[in-house]
Amino acid sequence: RIKILLGLLSEEDGLKASFLKITKARLSNVLKKLEENSFHTKNWVLREASNLSALQEAGTFRHALWKRVQNLITPFLALLIAVIDRNGNLELLVRPAGEWVTNLWMFIFRDTKLLTVPYGVGETSPQPGIIVVQNNMMVSADAGNQMPFSWRIKEYLDEMWLEAQYIQNTEDQAEKFVDIFQKTPLGTFISALTEEERQMLFQCYVTDFIVLTIGVSSPEELQCLQIAFLSCIEEWKATSPRRKETVPSLPWVHLGYNQFKSRLQNFSRILAVHPSVVAYLINQEGYGIPHSEMVIYVLAATGCAEELENQVQTAHPEVWLQKVKNLRMPVEFLCKEEELQRKESWCYHLLKELKLSWNR
Repeated sequence: RIKILLGLLSEEDGLKASFLKITKARLSNVLKKLEENSFHTKNWVLREASNLSALQEAGTFRHALWKRVQNLITPFLALLIAVIDRNGNLELLVRPAGEWVTNLWMFIFRDTKLLTVPYGVGETSPQPGIIVVQNNMMVSADAGNQMPFSWRIKEYLDEMWLEAQYIQNTEDQAEKFVDIFQKTPLGTFISALTEEERQMLFQCYVTDFIVLTIGVSSPEELQCLQIAFLSCIEEWKATSPRRKETVPSLPWVHLGYNQFKSRLQNFSRILAVHPSVVAYLINQEGYGIPHSEMVIYVLAATGCAEELENQVQTAHPEVWLQKVKNLRMPVEFLCKEEELQRKESWCYHLLKELKLSWNR
């Protein structure tokens, strides 16, 4: 991380010079706010000159002043770095998947209203002690976020969705939510990207959203949840005014999740209590192609039921019974879902087979 930071805090090229300029501007702003909330700010040089112990320790007045500035700035810089490197976010700036990733990263970093840093202005310094850099993306050893500042974008859109729900005289809250986002600086920036870039951005955000919201234990499990999640979005889109649009928008992720939250969580529970079903799903014909319905959800439960049926004579009775108990609630919840009971549904016939297999 130190190597990455030292590389960025320079003026070797346009990107690094811009990063350094924004970093300086952010630190300058917080110091100004600190001065506004402090007394006798104009006399700090005089007070430092009168501090004999500090002068003796530093050796010279210049070194004493530098140490004073360093002690003040270092904690604020550390907090800034902790925010911008959350979930390995700096990796996307130094090793981007495309130019749009770099541009989006710098756009968000530059926007002080979108990306705020909790400096604790009014105090002499941030909270003392070790500053922890959060990472919620530990799916594998080298895991990190796929979309720049995805954790902040998720918070931002969650806040926006709450606001949209409280707007009076609005028949379609989902439409209002999408419209509000499109008019924000971030929404305008994303709209200016190419269709291919917006598709890539959407896929990256879906991946990060799953890890941040549902939680994942392996790359293979993440892959299954991605297919399920995209199917939920397709199902939501099919009944929305946006059904003819080909390029997805970030609010769709939240709208799809809000509508099918219990289904996605139940699917995740099946994968968690019966991890071997992940391999079964990966080997299914047509795996990797999201349907307009969450077919993979029913397939997962079917795979579990088939595996238990095959093990009834060979597995240890107590172990087998515990597996059945672990799966009972998620499978019964799935079988009772009204949305999947429709005869025209893709899942209808699969669900009939599942019920027969499970009841045996």
